[in-house]
Amino acid sequence: MTDPKETFDMLNKLGAENVETMRELGEMQMNTWNQVMEKQLEVFTSLMNTASAQVKLATETKDAEEAMRAQTELTRELAEDMINKSRESIELAQKTGETYREFAEKLVKDAAEKFETAQKAA
Repeated sequence: MTDPKETFDMLNKLGAENVETMRELGEMQMNTWNQVMEKQLEVFTSLMNTASAQVKLATETKDAEEAMRAQTELTRELAEDMINKSRESIELAQKTGETYREFAEKLVKDAAEKFETAQKAA
């Protein structure tokens, strides 16, 4: 490849492809960040709702046995919700890992194809 125009065109194309790759990676990272923040907000909301219900329970319940049953129920509901949120978070992590793995495999495949094409051209 001794023609300067060919070299410049190849470098220009390579630069554009790299910009596209970085854009894709940035979108994947932003999507992952948004999903993680959404899960954290769901957990925080659940905790705040439970705390609010506990305060209401403490101020409105007159019978100690009834208060204990209600407190136990609130705790059970919170524990179930936290288990579900944990499962959802694990699923999100697995899905994210798969997405990044597929992205990396695509990059390696594209690089191998380009290397092979360059080898044939040389």
